[in-house]
Amino acid sequence: AQHFGVWPTTISRLERGLSRDDSLARAYRDWLHTA
Repeated sequence: AQHFGVWPTTISRLERGLSRDDSLARAYRDWLHTA
């Protein structure tokens, strides 16, 4: 979350499908693949 400048809750909600942010989701997936 710190890498993206958002609260951890934002990432958690995104992972659980409770909120939608396509650009953040794409960046998060790319980051996970390179980590």
